[in-house]
Amino acid sequence: MKYLYAFLVMAMLSGCGLLPHHCKETVKCMPSGNLGVRLYGYTQEEIDTIIIRWYAAGTNFQNQTDSEFIDSATAMHYYTGNDSTHNPFYPAVDNSGEKYFSPQMDLVHGEGRDVELILPGANKVHRVTEMKFEGEVSHEFEYSCSDEVPKCYRKLVSYKVDGWLGNQVYGCELRK
Repeated sequence: MKYLYAFLVMAMLSGCGLLPHHCKETVKCMPSGNLGVRLYGYTQEEIDTIIIRWYAAGTNFQNQTDSEFIDSATAMHYYTGNDSTHNPFYPAVDNSGEKYFSPQMDLVHGEGRDVELILPGANKVHRVTEMKFEGEVSHEFEYSCSDEVPKCYRKLVSYKVDGWLGNQVYGCELRK
C-alpha cells in the first residue's frame, strides 16, 4: 500500500512540473563549415556584382533551390578584423603577397546542394559541387523537456571547384 501512495505522490509531483521530465529525440545533424570565397586575378569592376545560385546536388544545375545577389554599390558588407575594418570589395593580400577579393559569403547552404557563383562583370561562372560532410547523419539525445532540443552538426571535409578537388576547407579559391 505504501508503494501505491509513493507512486501517486510521484505522479502528482511529476504532473505539476516539480519533477524534471526527460525527453528523448532523434535529431538530424545539420551540415556546417564556412566555405568562404577568395577571388584571385579579378579587378574590382569585374566583381562589382555577384550572383550565387544553389541547386539540388546531382541535377546538372537544373533544379535551382535558392539564390543571392550581392552588389557592391548597394550591399556593402563590412566586417571588423583585429584592428581595422575590411571592405570585402577592396583587395586584400594573402601570405604570399598575392592580391585577392573576399566577399563575405558562405557557400554551404544545406547538404545536398551544388553552387554556381556568377560574376557578370567578368563573364565568368564558377561551380562548386560534391560537397562532402563527415559525422553522424542523426543523433539521439536525452534532455530535460524544458530545455531546447539539442543540435548536432556535420563537418565539411571536401568539395570540387570547377571540376577540381578544392584544397581549402574554410576558403574556396576561385581564379580568373
